[in-house]
Amino acid sequence: YTFKLVTNGTSCNDSITQTIQVHPYPIINLGQDTSICDGDNLVLDAGAGRNSVLWSTGVGSQTIAVDTASLYHVTVDENGCFSSDSINISVLPTPQVNLGIDTTICIGDSVQLNVTGGLNYIWQPGNVLNDSLIANPVGYLNDTTEFTVFGTDANGCSAYDTAVVNVNPLPTITAGVVPSICIGDTIQLNAVGGTSYVWTPSLGLSDSTIADPLAFPRTTT
Repeated sequence: YTFKLVTNGTSCNDSITQTIQVHPYPIINLGQDTSICDGDNLVLDAGAGRNSVLWSTGVGSQTIAVDTASLYHVTVDENGCFSSDSINISVLPTPQVNLGIDTTICIGDSVQLNVTGGLNYIWQPGNVLNDSLIANPVGYLNDTTEFTVFGTDANGCSAYDTAVVNVNPLPTITAGVVPSICIGDTIQLNAVGGTSYVWTPSLGLSDSTIADPLAFPRTTT
């Protein structure tokens, strides 16, 4: 801008130049409204190079980490020009991944595991399972093992659960010495090492489900 000065009707030519600098409004974009999983957080960034930043939470830094559902608003100052933006954050629930209760098997047996609450799964340890990426793998165990399964739902949110499979050793069973009897006689058998028993064949025994049944076979058996 150039100015001309007139004094007492006399035109006195002089000029002064003043430059007015026009600053643009700062550009700020927090992005589209979005969702986060419960327990996660999202970093919102107002952008660098601002003279001042003020979030609706009262924080005055360039970035904030949010983990609560809310409408977040920020106002920024750049060279005395102010701009603002808002973003709505919703929080998705955690999937209820459920592996069930601990269980017990005998060594040499397999175990069917089942988990619910997710869409995709990862089991650990996976090397003792027929498939570590499905909901119902079969495990082949020699030792007591704690399993952890991570489940992810359709929203990409994840959780985990654990369960222990106890592996019991096989009992050491003895049925005594090999007896000999005369035809028509009766002998008492005696098994040790277990808490319940089943004798086969049951024919010729007084009770096939006890440790010490009476046996009266007609032939060598």
